[in-house]
Amino acid sequence: MLFLRKAHRWIVSGKLCSYTNWTATDNCGNETIHQQTITIRDTINPEFIGNLPEDAYMTCDQLQDLPTNIDATDGCGTVSIVYTEEEISGDCSAHYTLLRTWTATDTCGNSTSYTQRIEIACKVEVFNAVSADGDGINDVLEIQGIECYPDNSVEIFNRWGELVYATKNYNSKGNVFSGYSNKKENKLVSGTYYYIIRYEFNSGNGNITPVEQSGFIHLQTN
Repeated sequence: MLFLRKAHRWIVSGKLCSYTNWTATDNCGNETIHQQTITIRDTINPEFIGNLPEDAYMTCDQLQDLPTNIDATDGCGTVSIVYTEEEISGDCSAHYTLLRTWTATDTCGNSTSYTQRIEIACKVEVFNAVSADGDGINDVLEIQGIECYPDNSVEIFNRWGELVYATKNYNSKGNVFSGYSNKKENKLVSGTYYYIIRYEFNSGNGNITPVEQSGFIHLQTN
């Protein structure tokens, strides 16, 4: 009587190889082995699965919670995914572009990439200390990103609620608060002042929203 036994094995290393052995054994234990080797070259790139993140317009605070996990599949092996980010400066400090790229690579080196483009717009940031002593450090009220919103207004009030400084299109052509009231000869006294900044926030997708930011600054003039 003759017994036939079959064994099957896959090897993955830059290509896929299938080893199939047939072993014929008689009643006396004599064996004959035949091996068939099938080599399969993988030339198909992996595929991303599920919903891929779309291009978008976002504010800075919305960006913090974005997921980065994406899955991919491949018909001939496992897949590894590498995620990278590239930041591209915009035409002003409060606007920039973020490119988020996922690259899926299978065990044979075939790869597929997907890039999401996000346009970012940030609200202005106020540095709330002014030391108007001429040493070149914090000599003026710095409002980071205000140049992105030229149709702006800035008002500063003293502790009694009196308007001591007001301007439009702040931070253009030297138009900044340096410790003086609108009457340039009147240097303000040291103390705490209240500011109101108004501008039209443009997130980049055509949506324009009026914004009012307010708070306190400390002015040191002596």
